[in-house]
Amino acid sequence: MKTVYAVFAVAAVIVGLIGTATLLVLLMASAANSKPHQLRVIKWTTLASAVGGLAFAAGGVWLLTVGRPGWSIFAGVFSVIFFFGLIAWVSIKK
Repeated sequence: MKTVYAVFAVAAVIVGLIGTATLLVLLMASAANSKPHQLRVIKWTTLASAVGGLAFAAGGVWLLTVGRPGWSIFAGVFSVIFFFGLIAWVSIKK
């Protein structure tokens, strides 16, 4: 049973990194015709998203190595939910 949790934990961390990469690509694509103020906001959001995504991934890997695959799954899934929620919020916001 612990092996199944470990497989799900690795998958959750990988999907979290893919979600982070997706958000970074969308942010970089939106920076093309931005005004200086918008560009600053996009740069800070990109930096925060990259650091957050790497922190969630590192936390998930660390939790997996110390024998907590359930918490590792939570770290991976939380990052996916957070970043896709951020994408939805940025898309809806005017």
